Amino acid sequence: MSKAKISALIVLLVVGLAISVLPAPGVSAGRKRELMAGAAKVVITPTVNVEDPYADPVYIGGWDIRVAVGIHDELYARSLVVRSKGTTIAIVEVDLVGLFYADVQEIRAMVDPSLGIDHIIVASTHNHEGPDTMGLWGPDPFVSGVDPAYMIFVKQQIVSCIETAAKEMEESELEVAYTSVPGIMANGRDPGLVYPDLIVMRFEGGKGKTIATVLSFAGHPEVLDGEPFNYLISADYLAYVYEYIEDRLGGVAVFLNGALGGMITPDVDGVFDGMETPGLPVNRTFEMAEEIGSRLASAAVEALEDAEVCKNTNIILKKTTVDVPLENDDFRLLSSQPVPAILTRDLYTNGELDTSAMDISDWFGLPPNTVNLPLGEDLRTEINVVKIGFIEMVTVPGELLPKLGHQLTETIMTCKYNIIIGLGNDELGYIIPFEDWDPTKYEESMSVGPQTAPIIMDALQALIEEVELQ
Repeated sequence: MSKAKISALIVLLVVGLAISVLPAPGVSAGRKRELMAGAAKVVITPTVNVEDPYADPVYIGGWDIRVAVGIHDELYARSLVVRSKGTTIAIVEVDLVGLFYADVQEIRAMVDPSLGIDHIIVASTHNHEGPDTMGLWGPDPFVSGVDPAYMIFVKQQIVSCIETAAKEMEESELEVAYTSVPGIMANGRDPGLVYPDLIVMRFEGGKGKTIATVLSFAGHPEVLDGEPFNYLISADYLAYVYEYIEDRLGGVAVFLNGALGGMITPDVDGVFDGMETPGLPVNRTFEMAEEIGSRLASAAVEALEDAEVCKNTNIILKKTTVDVPLENDDFRLLSSQPVPAILTRDLYTNGELDTSAMDISDWFGLPPNTVNLPLGEDLRTEINVVKIGFIEMVTVPGELLPKLGHQLTETIMTCKYNIIIGLGNDELGYIIPFEDWDPTKYEESMSVGPQTAPIIMDALQALIEEVELQ
């Protein structure tokens, strides 16, 4: 063989080796292709009879008694499914005031098992401009505002959203960033005590495209609550968060509400100092919702400019159920069967299902067995801890007050980026520090009881310690 042919073969060999080690298009050199991610969103907007809203009423959850007269913007379920080293987790967020644990369990059971999803987290944004999905905002205090047909629809849509995201998973890279967004939220219970931390995760697929952008922030979606009351279905300020993020980054925007309790509410006086300024008129308009949503979303996009890549994408999952005492007598009464049967859920005593009840129909001058008060002592709920590299996420089954949020992320959780998923897998109402319990305040009237916080916090700490042993 001539020297020329030998030289040509060597060149071809070198070129071939070089090509074989080049990264695929859109995949960074040196990336370990261990993380898969997929995202999807589906519409969950209820049907509103705009010609005659009271003929087929859609009761709006979250504030007062309101019947929707139209639709301002669509509501969505938004899901992210991630897989790493054989573990697959789905996180789905819904623009709803809340879903109960039984709803979440039903959704999980409906998802195609062949997709191999190990765990599903369903979190509500606590949107106050969507349909009543809990029963508390019907035509009167003893009539549920829930539409059973809508609940069937929304569960089917959530399942579809999860399954679509799972089927569209692709190799991805995860980057994360932190910033603070003060001024857009105020605290109606403890002025100045807010939770302005914003953590942003971005999942990037092939050719640099965004699969999903996940925002973790704390704030009631209730810009439009209060006079003049809103009667249009909307995702509130989050509608503008989603639009801003997706227009600029692409992919699916997902919002996880954090320690929003007590009452972390939008600062709508236009000063944006995180305080309710006496004497200034409030501005509960869609323009204000857009202003607050755009401020939050722009901070997220800017933070991502300095994001760091999460190279360790190993997923660790721990979960457990906990029983918390049902100490709210109003909640217990609303659980009575067959009337009013608003807060329908199983009760437990000493860890065992307790279906015992006492007939109190005569208290209301009603026929026997009309109002059977449940006697079980506890509600059962669930908490989760998910760790992906230096990111740790915990689910909280309700609205954690910011004091507890700071305690959780700063002294109990252990990672560089700590995320609270409020209303995760359940909605027990406000979760209030035991030492701050005051039965004269509003939040206590919408809480399961004073024991809820210590039980949840202790259980989370135990799970986090288990994760650290992995």
